[in-house]
Amino acid sequence: MLNLCQDLIKKDLSALRVLEIGPGKNPILNKKDFSETFFIDKEFQYEGPNKINKNFLDFKSDLKFDLIFERLCWHEQNKNNWNNFLDNVISHLSPNGLFISEHAIGHKEMAFEEDSLHYDEETMQLWDLSRDIILRFIPSSNFIENILIEKKLNIKFFKIPFGKKVIFERNNSQTKSTDPDLLQLIAQKPL
Repeated sequence: MLNLCQDLIKKDLSALRVLEIGPGKNPILNKKDFSETFFIDKEFQYEGPNKINKNFLDFKSDLKFDLIFERLCWHEQNKNNWNNFLDNVISHLSPNGLFISEHAIGHKEMAFEEDSLHYDEETMQLWDLSRDIILRFIPSSNFIENILIEKKLNIKFFKIPFGKKVIFERNNSQTKSTDPDLLQLIAQKPL
């Protein structure tokens, strides 16, 4: 999806200030491709330049980013923090900045093998019944589309690739038709 950025943002990638949320030890963004590259993750094991060791929900900065990238972090939020996460993305985007996300989305056939996991279609939340806690908020693609529009973001790319799934809490890494689908999106903050 990064290959679509240059055409959308109308700037050379090497001129961009970018932020990657939740890369752990395997960032996807390459520091040498951009003017400034920052990484934020509360689970970094070390300090380093442009590595921010905190939860993105707690991140406040005067810095604005031309591109914010996250892969499977937004869906880690519970329903209460889900909008806060998106609001924080928007507040840190420069005008005309891009938000790139890969997100788990629910669908009618979604099911989980483990007896302790239950997906509530009405609330769109995945519960761990053994601990009586909500693990994740897994909305539908329509829900995400409507939120992006409500937040005044311009949707530039919105795709559910055939055969790409997100696997949760399972020892078997084989994908199944009942697994959550993967949504790839790019949204742009207006000028």
